Amino acid sequence: EKAGPAENVMVKEVWGTNALVEWQPPKDNGNSEITGYFIQKADKKTMEWFTVYEHSRHTSCTVPDLIVGNEYYFRVFSENICGLSDSPGVSKNTARILKTGITYKPLEYKEHDFRTPPKFLTPLPDRVVVA
Repeated sequence: EKAGPAENVMVKEVWGTNALVEWQPPKDNGNSEITGYFIQKADKKTMEWFTVYEHSRHTSCTVPDLIVGNEYYFRVFSENICGLSDSPGVSKNTARILKTGITYKPLEYKEHDFRTPPKFLTPLPDRVVVA
């Protein structure tokens, strides 16, 4: 029999344009060893699924090259000798790829006290001018 879907698919970490996705093996392995996992991603706007990895033996993967400004769902099919599971385990949370731009940080100035008269900190040099 085919295996059940992967359990507890979660986006654990997002950095730059990468996301770390982790999951648990299925409860029902179809009385056969799990030979791998089939991982797909979908942009939240279009919800079109694209294959990221096939036959992955690990219960986690790093998905690179995600587009800045988009939000992604992930799903994981289990695979055994009979093929892929009928249904996937879908991520409960999303990976939002944030724009990392330049943030303006104004310099901090000490407020001048206008109650005191101005004064010269360095002496003024003498100048000679021909009329």
